[in-house]
Order: sequence, then C-alpha cells, then structure tokens
Amino acid sequence: MMTVEVRQGDINWDSLSKAQEAAAAGEYATTMGGFIMWLANDLEFARDVFRSKRLVFREDVQAEHKRTADVIAQLAAAWNLFLFFAIDIGAIDEAMAERIEADMWAGLTEVAGEQSELQRAAEPVGRFRDLIVAALGTGRAHLQSVETGGYPANAEQWGWQRDGFEWRARGECIGWLSAVGQLYLEPNISYAVASRIGSIGISVEALSARMADKGVTVVEHEGKRRRRRHRVKREVKGKRHRVLHVRTLEWLYPSDSGASGANGADAEKHEAPHEVGDARL
Repeated sequence: MMTVEVRQGDINWDSLSKAQEAAAAGEYATTMGGFIMWLANDLEFARDVFRSKRLVFREDVQAEHKRTADVIAQLAAAWNLFLFFAIDIGAIDEAMAERIEADMWAGLTEVAGEQSELQRAAEPVGRFRDLIVAALGTGRAHLQSVETGGYPANAEQWGWQRDGFEWRARGECIGWLSAVGQLYLEPNISYAVASRIGSIGISVEALSARMADKGVTVVEHEGKRRRRRHRVKREVKGKRHRVLHVRTLEWLYPSDSGASGANGADAEKHEAPHEVGDARL
C-alpha cells in the first residue's frame, strides 16, 4: 500500500474541477478502454516491458523498505507503458513523453521519501520507545531500583522528582533499573502507560515479539523444543518477575541524546547477556 498525505493547500481546485468535468464526460473511461485494448493487442510485449522497467526503476528508488521501492517501481513501470501507448496512438510525441515521465518520477520519488517517514513513525517498537521516554519525561511513569525498589541513580531522568531532601516517584512504576544499567520493563504496565499517551498499533504480545526480533530485548529458550520466551525471569527486590529485559539503554536513550553515567552511555560496558536458558542472572 502506498500512503499519500493530502495537506491543506495541496489541491488546485480549478484543476480538480476540470478533471471532474472530464471524468463526467467519459474522457478517462475512453482513454482507459483504449489503453486496455492496446495492451491486449500484444500482451506479452507489454508484460516484458513492464517487468524490465520495474527492475530498472526499483534500483533507482531510495526507500528504507523494499516493498516501498517495489510499489514505486510498479507504478512507474505502468506509467511508462501508458506513455508507450500515448506515443503509439499519436496523442503525444517522444519529447512530451519524456517531460511527463520526468514529472511522474519526481512525484513518485517524493512520495517514496514521505513513505519512509510515515513507516518510521508507525513502526511499533520505535513508537513504544518514544512513548516510554515521553512518559518518563512528563511524570506519567518512573523506574525503580532493581536492588532496593527506591530511586535509581540519575533519578530525575527516570521519572523521579526531588521534594526537599527526598526523591518522589511520579506516575506508575513501569520497570526497574539496576546499578549497572540493566533495564527491565514490566510488559503490561509499560504497554498500558505508553498506550494512554499514544497508539502503538499492536498488542503487547506482538510488541514483545517484535522487540525480540529486532534484538532490543534478551530472550530465553526453554523445553525440548527450545521455545522462545520474550518475557524473561529476572530478580527484582528479591522476587522473580517476568520482564522485558532491554539489552542496552542505548535503545531508550541513544548516547547523543543525553543519557550519561552508569545508567547511560557507560552502561554499554555492562552488556546484557544474549540468548540464555533458564539460568538465574
């Protein structure tokens, strides 16, 4: 699917009115009918041209997602075929076809760039991260110390507020942070808090699987079939909890965005374990 955003001011209303009049008069239907008849006259040729042009255009599309590149390439290849038809019936000459193709390609590549931005914004793991950061920064959530249940180092960054000589937690507890920078998120509560700020688009179970697939979280394998668990057992305040064990705080706060100290950039020195069994960590 190709998403095209239409913003205020994008539409030329005079051009739209003329296009609606042409449609009502049957001009577009007549043109499409002629195009289909032209394709049917030598369908194998049309298919060969489409396939070859699709591959050429796909190589030239700059897009993060391969499916986006393929959608753009298919649209461009179809336009190319239509221009063949227009030249063949004498509706336009080759010079005009080149100008139309250049305009078409410029428009499609612009849409491809916007599509990448939309996909990044809609990607659930990144969306969840952004919402968690927002929750911590706006007093809707906090993290506790794994060891004590109190405030962690750099408490203000993790949702705590100084009240005189004391630190006061803000919002709900969504997880825990160890002295060496290990982050454990409580799956259901962190998901619920994030969802109250903005839509994530998938269930908490699907989100847990996506995070594991992207290598954001540590997974465990158990049983004879080595079934993968996205929620791993970790000890928090002396009790075992099923958590989302985030491998590194770099995921939550990249080093260039302000995280520092033992709970920030230095936490890279304490790398989270990779896939493990049921061993107590």
